[in-house]
Amino acid sequence: MKVNLSKENLISIASILIILALGYNRLSEYLVFDFSLILFIMVLPFLITYKTNIISFRYGIVSLLLLSLFFIFKLDTLYFFSVVSSLFFIYESRFGKLTNIPILLLMIISPTSQHLNNVVGFEIRLKLTEWAGIILNYFYDDLKQVGNQILISGNPFSVDPECMGLNMMVISFFIGIVFIALEQKKNNSRYSYLSIFSILFLSFILSSLSNLVRIILLIMFESPPNTISHEFIGVFCFSLYVVIPLWFIVKRIPNKIYYPEKIKNIIHSKKSIYLILTLILVLFFSIKFGNFKKQDNNQLNFKSININTSEFICNKERLGVLKYEKKDILLYIKPSVNFYASDHSPIVCWRGNGYNIQNETTIKLNGIDIYFCTLSQNNDVLYSTWWYDSGEDKTKSQFKWRTETLINGRKYRLVNVISYDKEKLLSETEKLLKTKLFNNKE
Repeated sequence: MKVNLSKENLISIASILIILALGYNRLSEYLVFDFSLILFIMVLPFLITYKTNIISFRYGIVSLLLLSLFFIFKLDTLYFFSVVSSLFFIYESRFGKLTNIPILLLMIISPTSQHLNNVVGFEIRLKLTEWAGIILNYFYDDLKQVGNQILISGNPFSVDPECMGLNMMVISFFIGIVFIALEQKKNNSRYSYLSIFSILFLSFILSSLSNLVRIILLIMFESPPNTISHEFIGVFCFSLYVVIPLWFIVKRIPNKIYYPEKIKNIIHSKKSIYLILTLILVLFFSIKFGNFKKQDNNQLNFKSININTSEFICNKERLGVLKYEKKDILLYIKPSVNFYASDHSPIVCWRGNGYNIQNETTIKLNGIDIYFCTLSQNNDVLYSTWWYDSGEDKTKSQFKWRTETLINGRKYRLVNVISYDKEKLLSETEKLLKTKLFNNKE
């Protein structure tokens, strides 16, 4: 096959390599080669379609806007999507306008989606367990639901993260997107963004319903993980409650916008394309070699916290996290962040250190609802509690602390307590909940 090494193609290839090289260090920890990314790479070649007679630099404008916002907010999410937008811009300025499918797929598998899953996945699992317990109460007399555990005659059944995890949600979204792409190709049509997001929302609802039924059946048939019956029930529920309904929904969803049979050829000036590309490269170089490290909104120091440091060994960890250690107790206090930013979730941190999260629940101590879970790794078992603390207020609610930060400017720090001894953990946690940890009201 003859390779076309025209001037435009060489410039495009060189620009792509430069952008990837400049962005690698900042995004190396941000991108994870996991199930979602593998699925994206496998599916993408079959879904990319474009109109060769429409040349566009829309993503170039988007990339410039995102890079400009990055100078203000310094969020890696903005940087990630600016890199992606710049690559899409180079593609569309050379080969033709892409459909909306690639960018939607990328949004689904992006680290932003993973963050949203970590934020809401915990509470969704607890709610699914609660609903499953209510339904199972009609079949069992001796049933008790505690957090993500359902006990029947004293035998525990746990709702693990896999029962409502990111992989399951991603697959349901992927199936919806694939069905959309097939229909668009078949009918030479394009779904409106409203229709697409409606389908994705329905995918979420159907996936939640599938997982609820799956949990109930797994408990009723006493199917433990890693068994044929466990996997069969999962595949059966997903097929019946997600795949089949989505197939019919996508075929009947309204608001299709059909492409006209004849589209006028639109060719933008090469000077405009090169100008946008040059500006993008200049901004990437400025970010790469400028002082754009992650900044904490509220740097913590040990003197500003009302904890008796004579009882603890104190250290400062990465990203401004304060670490307190004493016999049988480990305490982390993490800096406040903006209402739109990641909150240093303990779930993410402990999983990153190889621990399995179990027995997730909320408990009430000193009249305050907080999170509790068990951490296991090999033969090690730890217990953990955490909440968000402004000094004036303590809460477990993501919605509350983000709203208070946005509207009233309050700075909430995440407080995470860990211990091998459950009783000592609860005792230390109750003591901290009674303490006004932070003097400054910001």
